[in-house]
Amino acid sequence: MTRLYDFKWTPAYDHKLAQLWNQKDPVLTAQQIGEHFGGLSKSSILGRVHRLDLPRRESPIVRDPNAPAPPPRPPSVPLAMHRTGALPTPEPVKPIFPEFSKHPCSWPIGSPKAPDFRFCNAKALWGRSYCPEHLKIAYVRKCDHGSVDHLQQSA
Repeated sequence: MTRLYDFKWTPAYDHKLAQLWNQKDPVLTAQQIGEHFGGLSKSSILGRVHRLDLPRRESPIVRDPNAPAPPPRPPSVPLAMHRTGALPTPEPVKPIFPEFSKHPCSWPIGSPKAPDFRFCNAKALWGRSYCPEHLKIAYVRKCDHGSVDHLQQSA
């Protein structure tokens, strides 16, 4: 049995490829043509078709006419606008998340679904996510609740 990596194109194989490529009924895909040659990949078939300069043909893949059209692509900014610097300036957007490089407090204020939702944004302690006020609320030790002290007093 011939291994695929040992496959060599011969004039006879080129002739057979040209016949299968130009066949009208049924029109075979490149993958189906590759199966006629013992399982060659569609890329090797298409590469050989290109090197033999065989004529282009319509795709044999039938598209569903009732399928929804792909969504339209957003318009791109023309290259000339990039070169001239005439790019439109975007409107300022209210940041959803604080800029973590400046170390603001990340304590959420309000409901995330509400339009007035924001973060505290006060200066956070170094290495922490919150300002001193919100740090006291976020990290509560058991002894701060009195539960540990209460157990020691009753014992």
